[in-house]
Amino acid sequence: MITIMPNGGGRGWYTNWVNPGSRGRQNWESFHLDQVIPFIDANLRTIPSRAGRAIVGHSMGGFGALRYAEDRPDLFSYAGSFSGDLDLDDPVMRAAVVGSGLLPSFGTPLEKPGAIFGPPVWPLDAGWKKASPAQHVGALRGMGVAMYTGNGGNLTVDPVLALAEKEVERTTLRAAGNLRAAGIPYHLVDYGNGSAWAAGCTGKHSQNACLQADMNDYVSLVMKRLQHP
Repeated sequence: MITIMPNGGGRGWYTNWVNPGSRGRQNWESFHLDQVIPFIDANLRTIPSRAGRAIVGHSMGGFGALRYAEDRPDLFSYAGSFSGDLDLDDPVMRAAVVGSGLLPSFGTPLEKPGAIFGPPVWPLDAGWKKASPAQHVGALRGMGVAMYTGNGGNLTVDPVLALAEKEVERTTLRAAGNLRAAGIPYHLVDYGNGSAWAAGCTGKHSQNACLQADMNDYVSLVMKRLQHP
């Protein structure tokens, strides 16, 4: 298996920004799908087709993985999300995206809240709705889909990471519900507080022990699909 890990930036959000302002074009999706993938296929011994390509990501990357798979189902046979931010129609998630855009630790602060997806308030929020993976699951039909999430565990321990995971659990379960309603098969692991998932996993966001267990399970699913398409 050839593994490629492209940089998504502190707040790239795997999308072509609507209003990047003075920072100039921020076309993350075009870069990854139209430039990175052809470059990899041209320089490595890949299986350069949908059947030989899977995508997965964590947190913002989980959002990006499902979003890319929905936008370009011709490119991927399997898509996965590890604690992904899957519902941009959720007001808490929108607030988190806008809020993180002001934090220098994620990169140069955004010039305005609508830089990435456009204005975050109705009726000007069409960009947010269009980019939200949970609401466009129909495009995943015929593709393998796997999603992983915890519930934050003990919310009094590392409360920021605990609450972050609790929120992504809500968005993951919403995406799962929409997949189920559409009659699209999927693999969901909600490992709760993590105690039965992996040693050292306590169900919080961005824990290496949880993510490694997610990846182990996901790779096993992808390999089975490649061997028995």
